Amino acid sequence: MQRTRCTYFRGAYSNCNKRNPGSGCAAVERVNRNHAVLGSSDACIVIYPGDFAVSLVALDATVLIRGSVERRVPIDEFYLLPGQTPNLEHQLSPGEMIVGIEVPRVPALKRSHYLKARDRASYEFAAASAAVGIEFEPDGKTVRDVRIAVGGIATKPWRLRAVEGALKGKPIDEATLRTAAAAAVDGSKSSRHNAFKIELTPKVVARALMTVGDIA
Repeated sequence: MQRTRCTYFRGAYSNCNKRNPGSGCAAVERVNRNHAVLGSSDACIVIYPGDFAVSLVALDATVLIRGSVERRVPIDEFYLLPGQTPNLEHQLSPGEMIVGIEVPRVPALKRSHYLKARDRASYEFAAASAAVGIEFEPDGKTVRDVRIAVGGIATKPWRLRAVEGALKGKPIDEATLRTAAAAAVDGSKSSRHNAFKIELTPKVVARALMTVGDIA
């Protein structure tokens, strides 16, 4: 539930629909290098800034919520897209709290990796990140299962199911991974200063997959 680092959300003198619904989104027309290229709307283009939840989305975690009743919410559904109500970020209601997170023990955990591209080496949020896990068939080359989510580019942790689908059942090499990773930014929309994220993200995804796939 880490909140966005958007300058306009943090600054009291900027229009921000997330902080003050109906006031507008200053980031749309101003400096927006660190803003979203996926999942945005004309009301809000902030990124989800965290790392941990990106890995949880890739691994199909479930959020355990307790209030007047107990609920179990798939983490990919826990985070909400901004739409026209960017002030609503998640499914947690007043009087509820998160009491646990369950992560399925799947074979892809044994070959998993988190790669984070950033402007400096430490204490920095992602320009683009990828959480990946892969399970091979007994031949050690053909993909049985693959999990991929990205961060630093979208308004919520973003699962790449199209890329996963393009890889399942196929033997992998560098060319196959890079071709499939190109779909990571399908449907993306850049703003004035953040088009570099559209070029960067498929490279981060491909590199993370090559790491877990032992491809030099």
